[in-house]
Amino acid sequence: MKRGENDGLKKRETWHKVAKPLPWRPLPFLLGPPRLLAILRYRIGTWFSDQHAREVHEAEPLIWLTLLFMLGIALYYAAPQEPVLAVVAPLAVLAGLAVFHFRRDGGWFFGSFAVFALMAGFAYGAFYTTFNDVLVLDHKIRGTFEGVVEANERRADGSRRLLVSDLTARGRTPAADLPERVRVRVLARDFVAEPGMRVRFSGELGPPLGPSMPGSYDFARDLYFKGIGASGFVFGKPTVLKQTDPAHHGFSSALAALRARISDRVITAFHANGQDSIAGVAMALLIGESGNVTKQARADLVASGLAHLLAISGLHMALVVTFIIGMVRAMLALHPRLALAYPIRSIAIVCGLATGLVYYFLSGGSVSATRAFVMVAIMTGALLVGRRALSVRNIALAALAVLLLSPYAIMAPGFQMSFAATLVLVSFSGIWFGRGPDHRTGNTIRSRLFATFKRYLMGLIVTSLLAGTATGLFAAFHFYRVAPLGLFANIIGVPLFSTLVMPFGFLGMVLMPFGYEALAFKVMGIGIAAVLAVAHEVAGWSNLWTRTGMLNESAVLLLTFALILACVMRSRLRLLLLPLFLIGMQLLPQKERPFLLVAEDGKTIAVTVEDKAGGEPSLAVSGLRSGRFEVELWHAALGLSPPDEKSKKTAQKNEKPSGKSSKNDGPMRCNADACVYTGEGISVVHIRKEVGFARHCGVADIIVSAIDVPPRCGERADTRNRDRAGNRVSEEESEEVIEQGSEQKTERLARPALVIDRKILAARGAQALYLRRDSDGAIQHFFLRSAISETRRPWHRHYEVDPKISPNRSRGDP
Repeated sequence: MKRGENDGLKKRETWHKVAKPLPWRPLPFLLGPPRLLAILRYRIGTWFSDQHAREVHEAEPLIWLTLLFMLGIALYYAAPQEPVLAVVAPLAVLAGLAVFHFRRDGGWFFGSFAVFALMAGFAYGAFYTTFNDVLVLDHKIRGTFEGVVEANERRADGSRRLLVSDLTARGRTPAADLPERVRVRVLARDFVAEPGMRVRFSGELGPPLGPSMPGSYDFARDLYFKGIGASGFVFGKPTVLKQTDPAHHGFSSALAALRARISDRVITAFHANGQDSIAGVAMALLIGESGNVTKQARADLVASGLAHLLAISGLHMALVVTFIIGMVRAMLALHPRLALAYPIRSIAIVCGLATGLVYYFLSGGSVSATRAFVMVAIMTGALLVGRRALSVRNIALAALAVLLLSPYAIMAPGFQMSFAATLVLVSFSGIWFGRGPDHRTGNTIRSRLFATFKRYLMGLIVTSLLAGTATGLFAAFHFYRVAPLGLFANIIGVPLFSTLVMPFGFLGMVLMPFGYEALAFKVMGIGIAAVLAVAHEVAGWSNLWTRTGMLNESAVLLLTFALILACVMRSRLRLLLLPLFLIGMQLLPQKERPFLLVAEDGKTIAVTVEDKAGGEPSLAVSGLRSGRFEVELWHAALGLSPPDEKSKKTAQKNEKPSGKSSKNDGPMRCNADACVYTGEGISVVHIRKEVGFARHCGVADIIVSAIDVPPRCGERADTRNRDRAGNRVSEEESEEVIEQGSEQKTERLARPALVIDRKILAARGAQALYLRRDSDGAIQHFFLRSAISETRRPWHRHYEVDPKISPNRSRGDP
């Protein structure tokens, strides 16, 4: 047994000798004969005392420090308003001094340690945000701009997405009012520009969009911490002014240029092999550019549970590093003098780690790649010094390193899913690999091969189940879907990926300087095609079971808390977490659907239409052409089937530019001025042009518009503050009045209409309206949720501030 491998065994053998039992009191809720009660109390108390002693003795301070540090960072980002760093930082310092003061007092030490770790994470999040402030554009501007290309990413539709820095503008906009970095989309397919080139382009820039609906992922926060202060698009084709800008020579620009050249070589090689459709997947695996992956391939990989193969993570990094370690060690072992005189195992490990570092830089340094490289570096370092490579402590160290580099990563789905899967797998690996070999197998080569294959297959099945379960919770929370048949896809897809895709992909990178990369990429393409075929087949089986809709955020937090404790705890006290899992699963579904959804720009709205036959509801959409992304996300968030092509064409046809109303039999009727929804006792009008106000003001119950609504547009001249007989009543009484239509028998709300216009959207972002009905179906009150809180965080400062707008308004009626 190597040095360091028996540390855990010694702890497990001696924990009961050094740990002190707890003084358990009689349990007052247990009734029964005194002797039985005493025996039961003794057994339960002894069990709790032994398990608690083991938990305390085997606890790893680094693990708990990391967990509490992560919790502090999460609490900072979840705060309703920006904390004051001048107050938070001194509190963290005082908590650290308390840890030092109570270092010899067990109870006070653990309490002060927990407070210090929590406050340290909270203060570090505030510190990182304060000293990485980004200027964000607060309004749309059009003009001619100049800047230096930092990144040039090819998209699946042939367009390109440029990251431009050192931005200047012609005209009245001073350079001080422009963000340092912007991201623009170029539709010209023949545009070519390497990182470091200075370009000029005409286009439109605007502030980053926030969440597509209340409770969804915040894209504005993501771009803010990436240093991007605006996004937009380019008119026509940009002009290259300088081939290289001397002011932007450096490691980052050279690395970006190298990644761009590799991308072009990969596309050229796959085009020569007749494999253009899968070149995007190869680029995602080799250099981390997933924008060129086709929509169909991405959907199949997500639905089949193989989407983790697209993000460069531990599997990719481990395959590359182990491939180099095995190859270098085998080559050195061929020479007897080298094998006997030098530590070839350590040399091979160092070579593998260096290769992993190169692969990390070429992959773009994403969060998952950072976590994977840190984990591989820790594991290889542990192997060099003869320590255990796989441990929860190493995962905690990797998480701490990632959060120190980018604390905002804790809110990203990639970080959560990556660490959840790794934590579960490493926690289970101690049980799986600790069983030892199966001595019941025979000594023949055939029996040994069969035993090895069986062990590999069982390990693959179990790890797929564990990783799929751990990541499925976060996938359902962020992407509103799961992969129920991911086990079958991983059993077939992962071996293909490990044997054909990554090894030959890396071999192609090695052969690229010699010009023979197409030979290796040919085999890689065969492997990718096989993996995509498996993903497409499994996705077809599970297409009806993947939608989950929005989940209860409190239930997700409860399940995450229970999952982390179950992986970190060492004793049987983890059995007490079972009620938390059951409660979380019971509270997980989000049962209430919003009645109305409004996009942030006000150009797209959707009304939830219930099926009279009791089937699945549908969305009546206005503005599908300008809000394709929002509509697809709304369908997924509500757990509804995505609209088919026929529905999309019908919706687009209804948005014709003529002034006549559409002849659509659906609930949403549109013309050039407005779209009108009437049903379920309420009418919604989406006004597109100012001329639509004259027709619909004073008539509709809910008015939505991307432009400013006239001041008295929401007032009802006929029904405001009147009862059914037409007599005037008080404001409180009018809230309960519902006027019955004589012909259509539809209910009309007898109070001013609810107005959602440009001012509200510019200040509070996307909106979601929830209706409360009584047993008879009459509307009792409503609740309007906003995507942006009233108190602005730094990444939401570009939203307008209007003190007249109250957050999350709730009234008797719209």
